[in-house]
Amino acid sequence: MTQPPSRHGHVPLVIALAAGIAVVYAVRVQPMPSLTHFLITFGPLFSIISWLRRDALARHVPMVPDWGFFVLVGWPVFIPWYIHRTRGPHGWPLTLLLVSGILVSSIVALAIQVLRWAMTYGAVR
Repeated sequence: MTQPPSRHGHVPLVIALAAGIAVVYAVRVQPMPSLTHFLITFGPLFSIISWLRRDALARHVPMVPDWGFFVLVGWPVFIPWYIHRTRGPHGWPLTLLLVSGILVSSIVALAIQVLRWAMTYGAVR
């Protein structure tokens, strides 16, 4: 029997890189190039989908031919379902970690922009 993939593989690196790039552009108040925006938005999602696919293969979970597309389109529903199916109710922390990893770069950039706006217009002194 094959072992499950490494704990999280390359996922933390991709998430940290995407969040770091989002922070740099948010702090510099510089428009983000389209390709960069695409990569920080979808990079963590693609990384997590890749990890989930390897995890499914290691756990012998049957997959349909368009599995990756279904995960990409329906990730808010599919990721919690898959984690619950393979790990039971003890998988909720992993589910929260993966979903927050997908959203962290957008949330951090938005928080910096809101803080900058609040400091500019006097809400925070």
